[in-house]
Amino acid sequence: MEAVAHATHDTRTRLIEAATDLIETASVHAVGVSAICKRAGVKKGSFYHFFDSKDELVRAIIEEAWGEFETAVLEPLGSPDSSFEAKLERLFECMYEAQLGQQERLGRAAGCLFGSLAVEAATLAPDIQNMLSRIFDDWVAHLVGAIRTAVDEGGLDADTDPEALAWFITASVQGAVLLARGRDEPAMVQIAGDEATRVLAPARGS
Repeated sequence: MEAVAHATHDTRTRLIEAATDLIETASVHAVGVSAICKRAGVKKGSFYHFFDSKDELVRAIIEEAWGEFETAVLEPLGSPDSSFEAKLERLFECMYEAQLGQQERLGRAAGCLFGSLAVEAATLAPDIQNMLSRIFDDWVAHLVGAIRTAVDEGGLDADTDPEALAWFITASVQGAVLLARGRDEPAMVQIAGDEATRVLAPARGS
């Protein structure tokens, strides 16, 4: 029974990973179930054993990717052991490394899964649109917490608007990874990170 459970989990994981790779380099609507199964190395019947529809698969992809991203990239923004500048640099560095990883795995930089899905959100199911909206709200909330801490500790000026700055940073990250995808140049993320840090320098408390 344990072997069967492991095989079942492995098949579902392969379907999610295969679909993620294909969607990252194309779009939800450009990727069919047959292509997903072919990349995952499973029969089409296996797909419908785990997912009632492609929309259900997309929900699973988003949930899994967000859980990993939030834990690895955003939760460290709440760490008391580093400055806001260091946290900002790490955020952009994580996004840069993700683009390098995509080049190695997929053959090109593919941007941010959440940002790419947001671009086609109007054509996705309403509940998926809502998932993406909540993800960006949560993303910004992590940054807001880090910014408020920096303001309280004198790392940023007292008149800093945490929410506005958090959305500015999020927009900068998304713009950078979009350019990285369009130009297949991960360095776009490094450039944006360097400039974001420079622009924010005058806002740091003396």
